[in-house]
Amino acid sequence: MKVFVSHPMHGKTDEEVETIRSDALKYLKATYGNDITLIDNYHHDNAPKDAGRLWHLGASIQQMETADAFYFCGDYKKSYGCLVERLIVMLYDLKLLK
Repeated sequence: MKVFVSHPMHGKTDEEVETIRSDALKYLKATYGNDITLIDNYHHDNAPKDAGRLWHLGASIQQMETADAFYFCGDYKKSYGCLVERLIVMLYDLKLLK
C-alpha cells in the first residue's frame, strides 16, 4: 500500500523530517503490515531554485493522486499545508489511516 504521510516540514531540518517519516513508517508497518511504501513528498528534485512553500504544496498535492491511503502525524493541525492536504482527503473521500 502506497501511503502519503503529511506532517509539518517548515522550519525543520532534513534530519528532523527523516525522523518523523521513519517513525511514521515504523508505526504504519506495525499497525497495517509490512506492505507499506511511503510516497516521497519531501524531496522535490524538479523544484525551481526560488520555489516557495506553495510550489512545494502544489507538488505534494499532485503526488496525492498516487496514494492508496493517507496518514497525518505530528502537529499537522498547526500546518496550513497539512490542513489543505487533509481537506482534500476529506472532500474527495480518500482513505484516511489517521
